[in-house]
Amino acid sequence: MTMNDYRRAAAKVTAWLDAHFDSAGRCTIEPHEGPFYPKAPYLLNAAGLRTKGARAARWALDHCLDEQGDFTGPGELENRLYAMGWLLLGAVAVERFDLVQVLVQRLLQ
Repeated sequence: MTMNDYRRAAAKVTAWLDAHFDSAGRCTIEPHEGPFYPKAPYLLNAAGLRTKGARAARWALDHCLDEQGDFTGPGELENRLYAMGWLLLGAVAVERFDLVQVLVQRLLQ
């Protein structure tokens, strides 16, 4: 692969992410499906879409965590810890420290 191949691939990823997360940070595929959100803030930020990544982090905070701070979604809590770790990493990357605080407090319990 050449550097131009990598650049084209990066542009495709950026375009895909931009097309599949709206200006509010919601996934346009399934807005209320948690599995789309754990890696979204980190990936959007890495693709140069930091503002959209911060909005996806906010959406996840408002719609993908329960009262205890656990990530909602299918599977056992032990499996959802992986998702919470990715969401935490992304929240730090996009400086959504409100989400960081909720996740850290829950993960330290």
